[in-house]
Order: sequence, then C-alpha cells, then structure tokens
Amino acid sequence: MKAARNPANKAPIFLLLTFGASWTLIFGFYALGGSTFSAQFRVMGMTFMFVPLICAVLT
Repeated sequence: MKAARNPANKAPIFLLLTFGASWTLIFGFYALGGSTFSAQFRVMGMTFMFVPLICAVLT
C-alpha cells in the first residue's frame, strides 16, 4: 500500500507554482505592452485572482 502524501511536502510545490505562474502572467502582460490604466488591466486582475485556485487544484 502506498503511503499518503504529507501536506507539508506539498506546500513548497504550491508556493513555487503559484509565484512562478503569477510572475509569469504579470511579466507577460507588461512585456506585451500592458498598461496599469487600461481595461485590460482589470481583466488581468480578475484572471490573476484565479492563479492560486488553479495551482491548488494542480497540487
């Protein structure tokens, strides 16, 4: 029988995945010419809020 995964081992993976995805998403937004005072910034902000949710499901 396989041992259960320890939640303490999943925390660093979750944090790395969340920070990596968040910084990549924001860097990509600004690299493609995104502006802080634009409608796209609001859409990016709403999308950005789902990053931890997606990372939690993946881990």
